[in-house]
Amino acid sequence: MIDEYQKYLVQVVGELSEIGMVLIEDSDYLACLESQTGWRLSLEGERYYRPQIDIEVTPPNQKEGFSLWILMDAYQRIENIQQPPPSLSNQLSFFKSNYDGWLLDVTKYKQVYKEINED
Repeated sequence: MIDEYQKYLVQVVGELSEIGMVLIEDSDYLACLESQTGWRLSLEGERYYRPQIDIEVTPPNQKEGFSLWILMDAYQRIENIQQPPPSLSNQLSFFKSNYDGWLLDVTKYKQVYKEINED
């Protein structure tokens, strides 16, 4: 990633290496990590409105990815649990806490995700 996004990439790679994710792609504005269990995470930096990033996760055996901050909101609504603001650290913590449980059941959150995303 470009210099402006390197600190975010370093943080993402560092934190997600704890759960076995490795960097498989790194271009100017996009970096992708993948796990042996099939999870894929994309970190995309905004080209024109910097610094702004989005994290998208794709569960194993799924073609469709989900924006992590929207998943946090969906989780909050479905489970009626207050979530912290979707900072980079909070999004990564949410993913690490839920990737092998709640996030695997796409049917559980797909409709709420869609509703939030269309607002």
